[in-house]
Amino acid sequence: MSLKSIGLVELSSVAAGFAVADTMLKAGNVQLLLSRSICSGKYMVLIGGETAAVQSAVAAGAEAADGCLIDQFVIANVHPDVFVALGRSQPVQPVGALGRLGGHSQCNPWAHWGFSSPSTLRRFCRLPMPLQKRLR
Repeated sequence: MSLKSIGLVELSSVAAGFAVADTMLKAGNVQLLLSRSICSGKYMVLIGGETAAVQSAVAAGAEAADGCLIDQFVIANVHPDVFVALGRSQPVQPVGALGRLGGHSQCNPWAHWGFSSPSTLRRFCRLPMPLQKRLR
């Protein structure tokens, strides 16, 4: 399976998150990249795969959310560095700048990252919690 696109569904229920993750994986030839609770009572499911498969899986997940859907999106033709950052399969090299995106919805920053051009936002990384606190 080729990872070219990512799709994310954000839910207001952990229990619904498990059902939605199952539905999304059964709806298309997609790979589960991340499925976890993100804060008290919220859950996110992130998948990757070919664009059409990701779109159909996200649509099926949104339909199965049963009133618990907060947000959803699909980003096609994702830069390969996004998948490296998600899996952290290789160390991220410093590029001399650090940016932080935030918002109320967990989908918001992901969408911004996906639409940023590779020349403006070259690498993605997750900082250890103590370092995040010192940067604030």
